[in-house]
Amino acid sequence: MGVSQFSNFIDNLLCDAADGATADLVDPTTGLVVAAVPESGARDVDRAADAAARAFAHWRTTDAERRSKALCEMAAGVESRADSLVSAGSLGTGQWHLSVSRDEVSELARRIRLTAGEILRRSSGDVEAFAPSLTSSARYEPLGVVVHLGGSHRPFDELGTRVVPALAAGNTVVLKPAGAAVPSALAVAESAAEILPPGVLNVVCGGHRTGNLLAAHDVPALVTMCGSRAAAREVAARAAGALTRTHLDFRGTSLAVVLENADPHAAAEVLAEAAFAEAGQSSTSISRILVSSDLVLEFTAALVKRAEAQLSRVPGGPPVCGPLLGRGRLDSAVELLGRMPSHTRVLAGGRVHDGPGCYLEPTVVADIRQDDELGHADILGPVVGIQTFAGSRRAMDAANAIPHRRTASAWSTDTVAATDFARELAFPHVWVNTHPRTSAAPSPYQDVTPVAADLDRCTRLRYVTRQTPPLTV
Repeated sequence: MGVSQFSNFIDNLLCDAADGATADLVDPTTGLVVAAVPESGARDVDRAADAAARAFAHWRTTDAERRSKALCEMAAGVESRADSLVSAGSLGTGQWHLSVSRDEVSELARRIRLTAGEILRRSSGDVEAFAPSLTSSARYEPLGVVVHLGGSHRPFDELGTRVVPALAAGNTVVLKPAGAAVPSALAVAESAAEILPPGVLNVVCGGHRTGNLLAAHDVPALVTMCGSRAAAREVAARAAGALTRTHLDFRGTSLAVVLENADPHAAAEVLAEAAFAEAGQSSTSISRILVSSDLVLEFTAALVKRAEAQLSRVPGGPPVCGPLLGRGRLDSAVELLGRMPSHTRVLAGGRVHDGPGCYLEPTVVADIRQDDELGHADILGPVVGIQTFAGSRRAMDAANAIPHRRTASAWSTDTVAATDFARELAFPHVWVNTHPRTSAAPSPYQDVTPVAADLDRCTRLRYVTRQTPPLTV
């Protein structure tokens, strides 16, 4: 198979980096270079930002009905090109990712339509007379140019939850996808160009330097990102220089608590999936399991058995949980395992597949302690640590002491006790006797749908109060 050549997409036109620089896109399942992508610099970033700013002057005035119609047409385009989008999505993530991409593409089309409906619902605004001669109105307004610095895992999901709401609200977008997400981002942008005016959706390819240039640019009104904690800190610092609003979606810690009266085998079956599926790269992949001392031996044996079941079904083949999306992720996971303290024990996995690709065997580490790096580190990989506790109060304290908490689950055959325990977990998403691989439902926002929350990030409420003459009789 030949090496594909990708370009930036600015003003509905394909264009190379101004200085011609490129970077290799590597298939993580084979280790082979499959494409060359632009390594954009300052001139490319300026060009995309200027195009988005020009387009905003018109796009912001487009009424909600027309934007909603455009989104519905965009959803139809996604569905009609589903096969080509799936192929694009799997180019940077490997053929292993095909089944995931199919689900993502279907969900993207659904999400676009939900967003199209939501902008119609909120387009009328609220009017209230709060004094005899004063009437106040509130309406949602776009912010301006929105920059999104994307991650590499599930790129179609990010398009649906970050890019589409920004467009729906009347903003224009400059998207910088991560390397593995470049093919899918460009495929969707080129499809949308048949519907959206030039400059409304732009794609600028590049790595760390390109992202920093966009975050520090003085044109964007909002910078959003999905990525690591280190990347979030740097984006926040760069955007602060221009006083630009940010929304940082970085990977937090996800864990499970297996209480003393849980079913250890049922819990191990679900939590193995939560830890190892998609090579531990989902936003809700767990990296730590707190287990009651009464159940730890039985639960650990069950989890190790399921980790070993993730090994190749073909002698010498790679693990069936899939590759890590890039050599950098693999190296980071291996380095973390190399730093494990002497009191821990690796009970399963921990080895890099010695064939091609970026594969790490599903890994179970026992006897971790509260302050050990594993369990709260920013790790992307099929690695989970087991920590023992005696008493639910200690488990609660240990769970809530972990920084950057994201998702949690509580496990018990006594669902009332598990629910009571779950209420005290200080995590945005908490489940009882399950741990899904997506945090799309339930929403962490009490009375706000996930789609509405996505729109809230990229709009502002504008209040206008006018004096009205009192009625005379």
